[in-house]
Amino acid sequence: MKSLAMLLREDAEAIIDHLRTLLDMSGIVVRGEETIAGFVVVSPYGNNVWASLSTEGRRVQARVNELYREFNERLDLLLDGAIEDLRCSHHGEMTFVLSVIQQHHCTSNIHVSEYTDAVEAAVRRQVALISNLYSGAEEPVFVPDTNALLYNLDLGAWNVLRPEGVTIVLVPTVLAELDKLKVSATAEKFRDKVDSAIRRIKGYRVQGGGSLKESVKVAGKVFIKSIAAEPQGKTLPWLRPQESLDDRLLASALEIMAKNPRAPVVLVTRDVNLQNKCDHARLPFVEPPDPLLAQGV
Repeated sequence: MKSLAMLLREDAEAIIDHLRTLLDMSGIVVRGEETIAGFVVVSPYGNNVWASLSTEGRRVQARVNELYREFNERLDLLLDGAIEDLRCSHHGEMTFVLSVIQQHHCTSNIHVSEYTDAVEAAVRRQVALISNLYSGAEEPVFVPDTNALLYNLDLGAWNVLRPEGVTIVLVPTVLAELDKLKVSATAEKFRDKVDSAIRRIKGYRVQGGGSLKESVKVAGKVFIKSIAAEPQGKTLPWLRPQESLDDRLLASALEIMAKNPRAPVVLVTRDVNLQNKCDHARLPFVEPPDPLLAQGV
């Protein structure tokens, strides 16, 4: 299980590998002084220009540009609430790296190799910004969807997800869906299962002195807590939290990730579409424990 900080470090190394390939395929055209009406024109960025890339070079450029865009989308989630100097540092490094990837600007450099170490260092400095952020937790956090809770109501058996300890976090989207299902479910057996899930959650709240704001022991090394806030911060641009319950759940999980950058945050779901979205969001997921296996059937 990997935290968002660990995932971003992996992403950074992949980007650096692609940047090396891109720069190996790049060139710089050295130009002499330009004059207009007898005056020497000096660009603050230099008079040399990037050479046109080959077709293969363009493909590599497009790939690293996409990887770097996704990397910055996730890093933006972490830095959204950070102090201004961290966000300014991030923006400055990002501007430089993008200039090397897109190669639109003039340059005073003569050799492409002059960019290699500098651009790698810039990407690594972006990752290093994470070490300045507060992480509310360090241990893995498991965020179940509604179907996962109903699939295996025995949360004590969820210790198989991580024998060293499991912390289950309930988000408002899931609790609201349970309340809705309690009223709208037509099949009696399913409605009974929903009622059972709600009773258990209320029982954990009583056990916690009337609150699930802090972790409450379920059984063994399994703990449960809840959060009250719907996702409010920055999220991935392709998510639509106001239109889709799955997207809202993902946005909540990503917000938990952003507040706990050094804690692995894992979505628990059996839904293949939600698993697919987790893949694209770089959000780890697992399936809930099979209740029959837990019973030794």
